[in-house]
Amino acid sequence: MLSAQTYNWTCLIPSNRSDPNLPVPRRAHTSVLFDSGMYIFGGGSGTSGLNDLWRLELSPQAPRWTQLFPTGRKPEPRVYHTATVVRDVMIIYGGLDGKQCFSNIYLYNFHANTFTEVIVPLGPRLCRISHTTTCIGSQLFVFGGSDGTVFNNELWSFDLMSKTWSKERCSGKRPSARGYHASVFYDARLWVFGGMDTLWEGFSDVNVLEFGGSGYLGSVYVDHIRAQ
Repeated sequence: MLSAQTYNWTCLIPSNRSDPNLPVPRRAHTSVLFDSGMYIFGGGSGTSGLNDLWRLELSPQAPRWTQLFPTGRKPEPRVYHTATVVRDVMIIYGGLDGKQCFSNIYLYNFHANTFTEVIVPLGPRLCRISHTTTCIGSQLFVFGGSDGTVFNNELWSFDLMSKTWSKERCSGKRPSARGYHASVFYDARLWVFGGMDTLWEGFSDVNVLEFGGSGYLGSVYVDHIRAQ
């Protein structure tokens, strides 16, 4: 735990650390915040893919792990997927199971403890790994990542209402193709930092996508900022 006031790190010890049923060590999983809990899903143990769901109660005095067993069809084991919280729902998208790159989308309802697969009736089935997802209004924006073969610099949006994909057109200098980057929406802008390409070259640049002021804030232009 990093204190934003003192910038001091503290290692949290779960109150149920003696419980044999704790999350196994993992990588390439996702974690999100909802209410007072951190939820982690999937990832890889080093020997196999995972699709278990855990909640860590974020109490500095008594953090505690709890495994959740949702009803409904849960996502297949996967790594390098994304998880995005919209109101009381976590959206699981993409990922890899070691054999195939996924295009499916699942919704996890925190209150109902239920998984539901989103059925995309028409249009493309966009598979992605090592991408980023950012929800703006009813649109889930997906930038970069790989289709399982090469990295790209495309920006797509998935309409959560109509359940359709659209490829977004942006002006300005588009970021180079990449995966394993980070993105965040702040001040009506989508900020993208870092990542690496197919040649395993790491990036330190910051790219800013400006949005307009109506609808889902339609795309206007891209600023490319080279870190000094």
